[in-house]
Amino acid sequence: MKKRFPFLGALSVVYEICGAVAAVLGVLFWIGGMLIQADRSGGFAFLCLWLFFGGLFALAFGEAIRVFMQIEENTRKACLLLEKQAERD
Repeated sequence: MKKRFPFLGALSVVYEICGAVAAVLGVLFWIGGMLIQADRSGGFAFLCLWLFFGGLFALAFGEAIRVFMQIEENTRKACLLLEKQAERD
């Protein structure tokens, strides 16, 4: 069966990759900032926290796109199966 919505599939992959990279960078920057104690005002830690949670949000958004595409595919398959069954009766 031909895959539908190829752009959404690619977009979900882009969101997942960018989200994973941002979350990992947020953790690494936070650990690096704690090790070198570069900023004691908390601004850097706050930025790292936003980067981490923004990455998690982007990762979840990419997964949500993929889930909606799978729901559509399963619904379409069920509809086609019911139509074939109705024609047979």
